[in-house]
Amino acid sequence: MRRIAQRAYGDERRWNEIWAVNTCKSGNPDLIYPGEIIIIPPDRLKAHLAQTARVSKYANAPANSYKFLLGGREVPVSSLRIQRSIDTLFDSWIAEIAWKPGYDPELDALVSPYAYTPSSLYLGSTLVATGALYNVEPHMSDKGVSKVLECYTRTCDLTDSKMIPNYSYQWSGNTVQQIANELLSRLGYTMRFLIPSNLELPFDFAILQKTEPYGSFLIRLAKSRALLVTNDETGAVVFMQPSSSGPSVGTLTDSDIMGSAAAQAAMGAASSPEWSAKFEGRKRFHTYTVICQGGDGHTIQSQATDDNVLPGRSMTYENDLNDPSSVDLSASWERSKQLVKALSFPVPVSSWYAPNGQLWAPGQLVTIVSHVLSVPLGFKFLVRQTEHVLDEHGMVCTLQVCPPQCYTGEPLIEPWFPQPSDRFKKSRNLS
Repeated sequence: MRRIAQRAYGDERRWNEIWAVNTCKSGNPDLIYPGEIIIIPPDRLKAHLAQTARVSKYANAPANSYKFLLGGREVPVSSLRIQRSIDTLFDSWIAEIAWKPGYDPELDALVSPYAYTPSSLYLGSTLVATGALYNVEPHMSDKGVSKVLECYTRTCDLTDSKMIPNYSYQWSGNTVQQIANELLSRLGYTMRFLIPSNLELPFDFAILQKTEPYGSFLIRLAKSRALLVTNDETGAVVFMQPSSSGPSVGTLTDSDIMGSAAAQAAMGAASSPEWSAKFEGRKRFHTYTVICQGGDGHTIQSQATDDNVLPGRSMTYENDLNDPSSVDLSASWERSKQLVKALSFPVPVSSWYAPNGQLWAPGQLVTIVSHVLSVPLGFKFLVRQTEHVLDEHGMVCTLQVCPPQCYTGEPLIEPWFPQPSDRFKKSRNLS
């Protein structure tokens, strides 16, 4: 372990940092068998110092500038698209660069297939993503040669990678935070947990199944406690829950939305200025039931309801963890996920920045005043996803928004109804 630490960090005294996240057959740091897989935690001190230096370097960057970095080198792009979300484990950004093979050997090496070159992205002075180059697509046309570079935060590895068969990946009496911290530390990831730990319920039993992707397991854990698992700009895994309270970053009106649609049409995103939002009633159900097999063999179930949906529309799920302690929360969470699908809609905006000057980002609240959306008095929606786009025509952004109560578990406020509807309670039995 000392020799490994010397090679990894240049300091053999840090062997215990490697030993702490590995479970070796011998139980002895001086005895490692051939074929064992040793996880090397990233050097967080060096990463922190490098990150601080980059932030300082771009602190005064113009708001409408960008910095696309590959291997620490700034690379100019002809187009750029970044998608960030509050409810996915990884973010992605795609850049197209002009490329002349052999002209710049250093660039050739950085953008070669399967190089997995470290990448980061700044919009203005704000770091928005840290990860690596995964997919490379050379492209030829009558305009010349280019490469399309698809980068992802390294948390995509958790989604793609399946566990090494190891029966030590099981827990009893632990919370989401305790389980995730132990697992992610072994895998070399940092974690941020934004929920007070005293509000967490421990699991009776939780197991990472053989060949199950790590990300799927983390999402199962989070879902059973009505949490979101996502990532931040540094590549850390984040457990959180959005809030329905707090200040709005600004107000958008029908004329703002149509003006932004016109700007996107000018960029070639549409043949003519247009915008629509579709609300799909068939994606909603009146009753959400979650069932679970109890330790004594009896079936345990819990229900959550959506009283703004016709009685008789029902959906049933099995509890993923087969954990009785999470059944009640699971029912509410299944309802929340379905509400997000049904009540999300896109909103084009003409700038990368919100009216208050902040970069548009998932988790913000924005006020929309719209007769078209049946919210003439205004309503604060949650931004659940952002997509920033840059090309030769300019810069635009598209938001995906929904009522914040879709995620928080609070009684759903639907702005198109004056009050929570009880119209079906008094109607005749439609079933």
